Amino acid sequence: MSRRAEAIHLHVLAVTPFTGHDLTQMTPDELAAALAAFLQRHHSARSVDIRDLRLLTGGASRQTWSFDAVIEHPGDRSETLPLILRSDKRGGTSFMPRDLEYRLLEAAHEAGVPVPRVHALGDDSLGAPGFLMARVEGETIPRKLLRDDEYANAREVMTAQLGAILVAIHRIPPDAPGLEALTRPPKGVTPAEAELDRF
Repeated sequence: MSRRAEAIHLHVLAVTPFTGHDLTQMTPDELAAALAAFLQRHHSARSVDIRDLRLLTGGASRQTWSFDAVIEHPGDRSETLPLILRSDKRGGTSFMPRDLEYRLLEAAHEAGVPVPRVHALGDDSLGAPGFLMARVEGETIPRKLLRDDEYANAREVMTAQLGAILVAIHRIPPDAPGLEALTRPPKGVTPAEAELDRF
């Protein structure tokens, strides 16, 4: 393994209640069909085939589904997109609307923060609030990253990478398009003080 560390990606946590059909009641085949129809509309594609759909472990606030979308475009052009569906679990606690999380990740990517590129904001046809984003391969289990010999070189540069990522996050303009709903600290109060008061 080279000295370059595993990519570290920002995941903004957000959960919103949903009153439509519950994603947890959909079978994998039903979800695959819903994803295929959604992506076909989104891309104006001839057809979409969902492959290797699987529910990933972990995450108490939402479901995370991994899959490949094989998209047949007009003109016999095809592409395969490795994607992730991040969807709410029903009855969760809300502190950020799903569309705001989507726009925040979009703004973070544009600011140079190493986040997965968002692909499409979902709709009611997918059974719960959520969105699609690029799937990025890599290890996410802290125990392995901090202890396994495989990641020894990554640990040597991870601290500096995390610092650079924090700098990039703080450079995201809060008035970027789509972020108007973000809360601002009261006049004369620093963001850190406002967060401490909130919690």
